[in-house]
Amino acid sequence: DGKPIFVHVTEAHGYGYALLYCLTTVFMTFGIFNVIAAIYVENTVAAAKFNEIRQRQLRLTDQKVFTMRIMSLMELVWRHHENNNSGTSIVDLSPEDAAQVQITPELYERLTKMREFQDIMKELDVNEEAQLDLFETLDVDAGGTLDLEELVQGISKLRGDARRSDVVSVSLMVRAVLEGLADFQDSVDEQFGLCGEALRYLYGVAARGEPPSPMSPMPT
Repeated sequence: DGKPIFVHVTEAHGYGYALLYCLTTVFMTFGIFNVIAAIYVENTVAAAKFNEIRQRQLRLTDQKVFTMRIMSLMELVWRHHENNNSGTSIVDLSPEDAAQVQITPELYERLTKMREFQDIMKELDVNEEAQLDLFETLDVDAGGTLDLEELVQGISKLRGDARRSDVVSVSLMVRAVLEGLADFQDSVDEQFGLCGEALRYLYGVAARGEPPSPMSPMPT
């Protein structure tokens, strides 16, 4: 007859059941809309995250962009270097002179406080946590300074997040070093054994009072 369900419930069961029906309908309606909104937000966030990861992958594989950012970084380093008294550009230096440019801890600390340096490192996908102890990380020879080659090679390895391939690569290198040390130890033990036999032979000759002849056979 066109009457709403609420009216039929009220006439048949009273206002209590009608109120319960209304509350149930409201809760179900809001619940369904919340589920739909949650699914939409989740898909939107997932799409944004995928897009960010994809853009980062493109930046990490774009050698042209990397070269431009590295040149900007080296230009910034040379601009604030204590040996740059004439205000020249890094491109004006010869390869030999550029290889002699050393970055001291004091210079690196000044650079980390500059907004331009922070922006370049961000564009190179080096996170802020890695920037804090970057100098100690890249100073592999513990010389107290960094040259431009160490800086460039270190930054190229620190770009992006840690990947499983990095862990596997380190594990394989450590295994190769351990195998090399084991071979070296075997070789040293063998040489020590030969030296011991030679010493025992010389002691025996000395005990008999016979000078060792150049043609005397030595134990092998």
